[in-house]
Amino acid sequence: MTFETELTQQGLLVDDVERIRSRLVPLYDALRGKRLLITGATGFFGKWLLAGLAESNRRDNLGLEVIAVSRTPDRFLAQYPAFKSLSGIRYLAADVATFDQPLPMVELAIHAATDAATPPGQQKPADVLETTVTGTRTMLAALQKAGVKRLLTTSSGAVYGKQPSELTHVPETYLGAPDVMDLGSAYGEGKRIAELMGVVSGKQHGFDFISARCFAFIGTFLPLDAHFAAGNFIRDALAGRVISISGDGTPQRSYLYAGDLVVWLMTMLARGVAGRAYNVGSDHSVSIEQLARKIGSNVEVKTPVDPKKPIARYVPSIERARAELGLDVFTPLEDAIARMLASTVSTGST
Repeated sequence: MTFETELTQQGLLVDDVERIRSRLVPLYDALRGKRLLITGATGFFGKWLLAGLAESNRRDNLGLEVIAVSRTPDRFLAQYPAFKSLSGIRYLAADVATFDQPLPMVELAIHAATDAATPPGQQKPADVLETTVTGTRTMLAALQKAGVKRLLTTSSGAVYGKQPSELTHVPETYLGAPDVMDLGSAYGEGKRIAELMGVVSGKQHGFDFISARCFAFIGTFLPLDAHFAAGNFIRDALAGRVISISGDGTPQRSYLYAGDLVVWLMTMLARGVAGRAYNVGSDHSVSIEQLARKIGSNVEVKTPVDPKKPIARYVPSIERARAELGLDVFTPLEDAIARMLASTVSTGST
């Protein structure tokens, strides 16, 4: 079996990893021969990062050594055997909350460990806050000892709190915040604390800290049975079921393709301004109903629209990333949906 066939069976289109590789080439001077540690390396973000970076190693001899931190890498590799043969990837079994293993010198790091896949109703706020803060504190200490030079953390658009209805695209300069009296704010507030911890640590210990405030994404490996609308809609469409929207379908969201996400994160790691936050996502807004109808034709909206109700929004401004780093939405939403549909069919995930 060829490497390309293995990737396809795991849900990655061969064209995707090649598209990522071609867009990473301008970053090679900052990455060549370096050691990069990634936490959350077997999650949604992590899988895409590993596959994209490994393709640069395989095709262009980039010589980037990646330490992929996961609580259970053996279980992950049993489920995704193609990832065993990725070039330059070394797996490390560890929990970021209790990380106490010595590391070799690590110049670069992406701290992407989080529990975003657990539905909000099943999360215990105290656990969410504690895990986010403790995991960040522990990894900062370990990376300081390892001599890290640049650290990117994957934060969230949740740090802004509720986006005002009249604000169509929230910029990094918006000073909103989660309501600390609302238990549902534990995730967003935890991410705010983690960002501050990173900035303070970077200043104190002399490394560059950059924050990627991530919004919503689409692509293979996105859970089909969690609280992600795009995943649920694709699951139902492929199963021939009605795509059912329990609300009125008016909330506005935007979706960045996971292949684009890898390029965004690596560009921010290599070129982002130290002590700066960047929104990560698409600024092409669609309603939940529009998203559903782009995925399938059989859509049911259960709640009538109340014209007096303000529209809920979760859409970033990406002008800072465009202006400072030359980033953009490279994959249109329709193409992203088609790619996820194709990869999901290839793995029989439904």
